Amino acid sequence: MEENQSTQLAEHKAKSLTPRATWNYSLDQIRRDTAEYAESERQLLADCFLFCVKEGIAFRDFCQKIKYDHTTVMRIYRGTYANPATGEKYGIPANMAKGMRDFLETERKRLVLGTTEFVETPTARRIFTACDLARESGTPVFLWGPSHIGKTFALTQYSRTHNHGRSPYVRIRPARGINGFLETLSNAVGISPNDKRDALIARVKRAVKGNMLLILDELHELNLTSKSYTYFQALEILREIYDETGCGMVLCGTELFETSVMQERNGVLEQLYRRGVHKIKLPPYPTRADVAAILKSSGLDFPEKGAAVQVKRATEQPYEILRVLAREDGLKSITERIRYARKLGRGVVSWESFVAAHLYIQAQRVSKSDWD
Repeated sequence: MEENQSTQLAEHKAKSLTPRATWNYSLDQIRRDTAEYAESERQLLADCFLFCVKEGIAFRDFCQKIKYDHTTVMRIYRGTYANPATGEKYGIPANMAKGMRDFLETERKRLVLGTTEFVETPTARRIFTACDLARESGTPVFLWGPSHIGKTFALTQYSRTHNHGRSPYVRIRPARGINGFLETLSNAVGISPNDKRDALIARVKRAVKGNMLLILDELHELNLTSKSYTYFQALEILREIYDETGCGMVLCGTELFETSVMQERNGVLEQLYRRGVHKIKLPPYPTRADVAAILKSSGLDFPEKGAAVQVKRATEQPYEILRVLAREDGLKSITERIRYARKLGRGVVSWESFVAAHLYIQAQRVSKSDWD
């Protein structure tokens, strides 16, 4: 009776935990505790851990997916799966390793198929190439571009669907100081941020050793809203991590980041800048090819110049609408009109429903009084 109650209590506790909390490990601990395993086995364990933490897959659910007993999996992650008589550590059983590889392959395909809203535009492909270059060369890659051209969407998509979770995405938050920066970085690479600063930096270094890529987005936020020394401290930490681990980095920001790098190339910035061979500047606003790719995914051909569409008493030129939106408001303004056009067209997007959506959105900008 007591045993049943204890089991029920343990199951209730496990269900109440967040998926991350069910993984009672950090990436640096996994690398430390599995040091005697073959490198391919250590990387497989790290890949599955990173993927599950990123995608919110609880530990027991992971064990069920790979069809292996959770107690054995836990012992393997802790490095305690050993011969009880001799203490010699066992490696990962062959059928468990196969289950883990199959899990990663299946889940990655599911992610790609599940993100139907993402369209691989030419600009997105340039961003993917920047990430590939950083990972393959093991160097910092600088990526600059304005807001609202799809940078963040492409970077997060790459992080989720490439390299089996070894490309964590780090979104820099403004006005949080160096401790906030380290907390964000630690969470992204799968370690607890509850440690002193130097110890935390050391743990991050241990975590990212190997075939890792750090994708750091919105770096200009540090320079825009934090004290100047916080910005340089953060970049110095990144330089230190790169020098000691050799992991690739994508350093992404708007023109503010580019300006600070180009104008203040001394000390820390100079050291980091010179380590990066690839420096990629994105277009100032969405290109025609970007917009054409998005339109095509919704079943629309790119409109000819001068072509007109009439909606009720209004006559509009779709090409001109797209040109103005791309230059002044960015991709989101276009994709939102497509979304609303699909709603107006009951699931079908046409140029008539697109123009109707555009006119409706524009009309909301005008405030009218019923006393006029």
